[in-house]
Amino acid sequence: MVRVLAQVLRKQTPHIEAGLVHQASWPRQYLQTTAILASEAMDLEAREHEARPLLGNFDNNKLATVASKQEAYLASVNARNFGWHLLMLIPAPQILFMGLLFFVNRFLYWHSLIVIFFAASFVLVSLWAMQNYKQMWRQRLAKLTLMAAACGLLTGCSIYYSCTIYYFHYKHASTYASVVPSQSAESILDAGIVSFAVGSMVDRSRSVGFQSSAGFLVCVAPIVDGSMSPGSLTNFYAYGINCCSHRGNFNCDDARNPSAHHGMLLPDPSDVLPPLLADISMGPSADDLQSAVKLQQAAYSRTTERQGKQTFVQYVADPLKVQVAYIDSAVVAGLICSVLFFMGLCFSVSLMVLGTKTVGSLLGRLVV
Repeated sequence: MVRVLAQVLRKQTPHIEAGLVHQASWPRQYLQTTAILASEAMDLEAREHEARPLLGNFDNNKLATVASKQEAYLASVNARNFGWHLLMLIPAPQILFMGLLFFVNRFLYWHSLIVIFFAASFVLVSLWAMQNYKQMWRQRLAKLTLMAAACGLLTGCSIYYSCTIYYFHYKHASTYASVVPSQSAESILDAGIVSFAVGSMVDRSRSVGFQSSAGFLVCVAPIVDGSMSPGSLTNFYAYGINCCSHRGNFNCDDARNPSAHHGMLLPDPSDVLPPLLADISMGPSADDLQSAVKLQQAAYSRTTERQGKQTFVQYVADPLKVQVAYIDSAVVAGLICSVLFFMGLCFSVSLMVLGTKTVGSLLGRLVV
């Protein structure tokens, strides 16, 4: 490569002596020009169009005859202009990604169409820029913006449907107070949170654990009061995952707390999640819970033939604390995803600017 550059310099000596190009600006102009010509991100016509202002009175045909354009480009990349590429290409996509995470989780519950339109507008603008701009840095910025918009929307929806939506569900659902465990659950079908009457408790001694097909232990225990006998029909069950033994020892949520009297009803997945996500919702399935109830009634009750509608709740002392925990989980997930996206963004920019061979060799040195 040094020999090739030396030959080009010797060929350009007459032009320099003739004063067509200033001696101080020639090496920098040459490196900038060869960097543009060596780029694989644009076609030949676009590269020549961008390089023309830097050429001045040079003969661009001679510059285009450099043996290895990729080597010429890599020779022009140093720590200073690589840092400039990072500062130019990273902030906007990173801000867009984090902004979409916030926008989706904050407004999707009420304004889903606006959220989709907002994300789609960035995708369309990025595609338009990729088709109409020929400058190399604008092409790269458009590609990174497209990646940020797509990743931000998908990641935001994933966090929303696993955490944030349950906060909004319980916040806007109906709340019932002084609910007696012996009353029919059909009278509070629209409830999100219930406060059981004084004297209600979880009968931890009559809990069971059902081994689900997914491999976890589905735990259920009846919620009773002083007026109910062991043979009474149970309408409310506290539930949990992997927090009990196969018989007894129910330790899910705040079941052991004597001051806990609140239940957060397990929502029907079809009432909270879109149809495509209802089948892959978190938590135990309705079939596993019903199987656990049948096992519990067979083990402890004499009234298995009288089965009404059962309602499953998280038995907690402070429902607001549980709701805030959903937001905390969403924030933590958003921060982790933002850090991972930033690392991927830096790696993508490195591949664009330095090339795969250079990045591969640098990674190889780090590994060794």
